[in-house]
Amino acid sequence: MPKGLKGFQKGHKINGGIKFGDGQVAHHKKGKDSPIWKGGKKASKKRYYERNKAKCYIDVITRRARLKGLEGSFTIGEWETLKAQYGFTCPSCQETEPDIKLEADHIIPVVKGGSNYIDNIQPLCRKCNASKHIKVIKFEY
Repeated sequence: MPKGLKGFQKGHKINGGIKFGDGQVAHHKKGKDSPIWKGGKKASKKRYYERNKAKCYIDVITRRARLKGLEGSFTIGEWETLKAQYGFTCPSCQETEPDIKLEADHIIPVVKGGSNYIDNIQPLCRKCNASKHIKVIKFEY
């Protein structure tokens, strides 16, 4: 077996493996560390992300804010309540959530000293958030 094929085992000649000059075929061993095994690490991470999209999104925002030295954070419940207050609608373009995905936008941008508390957050769609850039704009709901 050539080096660098950790996780493979030699077997008889079948379709779907790495074929060697001696006619042997290496097949990936199925086990918990195997990415193709349905219960493997990659599959379970993907399943976790699919089930907890909102939590993962808030975690990313909180982590970025912490790395920048911002104070404050908000929970998934606060974020969902804020989106409900805005009627799950982008206050800038009036598009609703099934058609677009709302993002957390800092009213006072981070580069201008804004905090990561929920009172400095407003839901905007990706297009409106990108066009706002670093302007201080509070959209009313």
